[in-house]
Amino acid sequence: MKFKIPDDLKSYRDKSSNIILPCAPSENLAEIIGIISGDGHVGSKDNRIEISGNSIDELKYFEHVSALLKEVFNVKFKLRKLKNTNAMTLYKRSQGIVCFLRHIGFEKSKCILKIPHWIWTKENLASAFVRGVFDTDGALCLKKNHGRYAIYPVVNITLKDEMLLRKIATWTKERGIPNYVGKCNSVDSRTNKRYLRFYLQVSGYANTIKWWSQVGSRNSKQQGRFEKAMSCFE
Repeated sequence: MKFKIPDDLKSYRDKSSNIILPCAPSENLAEIIGIISGDGHVGSKDNRIEISGNSIDELKYFEHVSALLKEVFNVKFKLRKLKNTNAMTLYKRSQGIVCFLRHIGFEKSKCILKIPHWIWTKENLASAFVRGVFDTDGALCLKKNHGRYAIYPVVNITLKDEMLLRKIATWTKERGIPNYVGKCNSVDSRTNKRYLRFYLQVSGYANTIKWWSQVGSRNSKQQGRFEKAMSCFE
């Protein structure tokens, strides 16, 4: 599959910066779309692409994200730490990248997403996309356990977009990884508003190991939790 990229997507600044718009799907592009789906923002009015994270425990992960963006678009995103908070953002203004994402079928508006159909056509692309979502809007939770093992691992992804979450749940089940989908009300600490969110859970050692084999993680925080869980399992 090849993308048909119109010649007029890039601005003069994009061309001066030697920004590249990919001509075909790739694992790196699919993972970037997953990352933006989780903790990203694409502004059509200001042509700003932004990815948010925690400056305390996600700096190493942001190095990975920055390298992905550089590899795919041939441009370095700027890193900004917000004053008096632990928040940080990777950001770039680019008409070309914003228009490109829309052109290949990706849209995000108020946490409701439209995902390109080609993401789900190949195993490696879908796995990379889900990994991007998990690394930004998910977590491996290690719960105290009174059974055979001291820790009980639970993979969790929480989204406002119910349709996308159920798509990920279906894709996961089709690969032999059982899961549970539920909903909850939560308060956004930034706005103090209550929102309805939907969550996916993959529970237990056997299923967590399957998840890590199929999807994995590039986030060192999640990798550390997985290694801790496995040390209790051995």
